[in-house]
Amino acid sequence: MGAAGAKALSCQRTCETTCVEHIGVDVYAVTQCVSSGGHPDGDLAGTEAMNVHKLLVAAKEGRQEEIAELLSQGVPIDRRRPFFMKREQEVIGRSGDLHDTRQPGMTALMYAAQSGYPGCCARLLVGRANPNAEDEDGTRPLHFAASSGSLDVCKLLLEYHADVRAQTDDGKAAFDFVPDDAMPTAKHYQMWASVLKRSLTAKAEAERVPTPPTQTDGSGDAKSELNSSLHEQEAQQELHGE
Repeated sequence: MGAAGAKALSCQRTCETTCVEHIGVDVYAVTQCVSSGGHPDGDLAGTEAMNVHKLLVAAKEGRQEEIAELLSQGVPIDRRRPFFMKREQEVIGRSGDLHDTRQPGMTALMYAAQSGYPGCCARLLVGRANPNAEDEDGTRPLHFAASSGSLDVCKLLLEYHADVRAQTDDGKAAFDFVPDDAMPTAKHYQMWASVLKRSLTAKAEAERVPTPPTQTDGSGDAKSELNSSLHEQEAQQELHGE
């Protein structure tokens, strides 16, 4: 999904480009001409769907100010796939709840993380974007950030409680997505490991339930010592005939 190509139709008039997709087919762009008397499928300008599309594109292309402006207008921050087309007699399954963790498509945070834009990711996270949202394959923003080779984005996502233990459907953790050219030396490898692998270890250690001691206040030991001392005194008194 994230690697899908895009093809835009050329147009010399004032247009808006909308993202259209078939399930299982590459995303492509279709040009809707405003000056020709309106959009073929109705006027999309200013609609929530168009604004969501603009947010996704802004995140993918690193336009922080546009992201901030769109969020100030109340654009849904975790919405995906605002436009789609379906083949004749094709039933497209969509999640019934836009707040579900897993849905088809990518969120704005996923796009920003995939492109390695810390500033855009920060704006989205401050705006309460879900750092643990999943696409249809279980891929999360942290996985996309690792694939971009951006250590800063990974650190940022972990600060906002991205789950470092999460794996995709094919069993890959975030560290598995780090490209080889991001770790050209052992030093670089250790840098990445210290963020993604040690974070994993630290999280597991923090969640491990400690075994409670048999005595919490030491009163049992003190009582035993007192009894032992009394027995000793009695033995000494008997020895001296007291």
